[in-house]
Amino acid sequence: MILKILYKRRRVAGVIVILSVAMIVWITLLTRKSYRSQIDLLPFHFIIGAREHPHILRAAFMNVALYIPFGYGMAEYASAKGKKQTIIILYAIILSGSTEIFQYLLSLGYTEVDDIILNTFGAMIGMFVQKWMNKILNNKIDFNGFETLIDRQIKYGTSQIFIL
Repeated sequence: MILKILYKRRRVAGVIVILSVAMIVWITLLTRKSYRSQIDLLPFHFIIGAREHPHILRAAFMNVALYIPFGYGMAEYASAKGKKQTIIILYAIILSGSTEIFQYLLSLGYTEVDDIILNTFGAMIGMFVQKWMNKILNNKIDFNGFETLIDRQIKYGTSQIFIL
C-alpha cells in the first residue's frame, strides 16, 4: 500500500516536472521572435530599471512564478524517492542558465543574471510550498492559533489583529 502511494507520488511529480519544463521552454524560447541579443551580468539590476519602467516588476514576478511549479514538482519527486532536496536549487540554476544561454545564442532577447536569480528563487518557493503541503497533509501543522486569530478578527474587527 505504501509503495503504491509512493509510486503514484513519483509519477504525479514527474508529470508536474515535465509539464513545468515544457512550459518554461515554451514561454522563454518558443514564443519569442528573434531580434537581438543583449547580456546584463549585473545582479539585481532590474531594481534600478523598475523605477523608470514599472513593467519590469511584473516581468520579475513572472520570472519567479514561472519556476514555482518546477520547484514543487522536483521537491515532490525528491520527497517520494527519499532524496535530499537541496540539489533542486542546482537543477533550477542549470535549467534557468540553459534557457538564458539559448536566448542569447538564438537572439531571443535579454540574457540577464537577474532572471537566473529570480527563477531559482521561484523554484525555492515551490520547494517550500511542497514541504508545507506535506506537513498539512500529514497533520503536522496546528491551525488552532490561526482559527483563534480569525475568531478575534470577526469579534473585534480587523484593526485589532495588528495589536495582537
